[in-house]
Amino acid sequence: MRSVTGAKPVQVQIDVVHIEGPDGEGGGILHIPSSKTDRKQEGAEAYLSPATMAAIARWRAAAKITKGPLLRRVTTHFDGSIDSIGTTRLHPNSISLIYKRLIRQAWEKGFLGEIGENEITRWLQSVSSHSIRVGVAQDNFAVGEGLPAIMQAYRWRDARTVLRYGSRLAAKSGASARLAKRFSDQG
Repeated sequence: MRSVTGAKPVQVQIDVVHIEGPDGEGGGILHIPSSKTDRKQEGAEAYLSPATMAAIARWRAAAKITKGPLLRRVTTHFDGSIDSIGTTRLHPNSISLIYKRLIRQAWEKGFLGEIGENEITRWLQSVSSHSIRVGVAQDNFAVGEGLPAIMQAYRWRDARTVLRYGSRLAAKSGASARLAKRFSDQG
């Protein structure tokens, strides 16, 4: 992956100093210095839930991270125990590999229900860090969040893209669906 300028590979750019909080409710803010869609390199802010802030605190304590990159390479022994935690940033390609490993582990433990080897293989081939972003946008449509809120929360710039990802869910939760539910609840 190349940076906007094409000069060097882009790394996962989250540093400890980019995280603000926790606030009084346990949540926080992540300052995102730049991204591939941030043409002006202005940065952005993203909400971190109390659960995310707690996970970050546990990770920082376990890895003894006080400054520098938050997301680092973990080298494990064959039995899964930790050998070492690196000091440099993860490469973006690492994120998709981590997601795939976690999904495979969840499947192996039976957390994904009755899914066969062929189906899990198809799932794993389609998983990427982008597919997670698409999925969270779809989850937001499913619970009734509006387009502007979804675009702001996940830094989407093109409404058509977000609507394409959420069109099936939006149809099920749109005005027609709500009206039909009100009529059926009255009947």
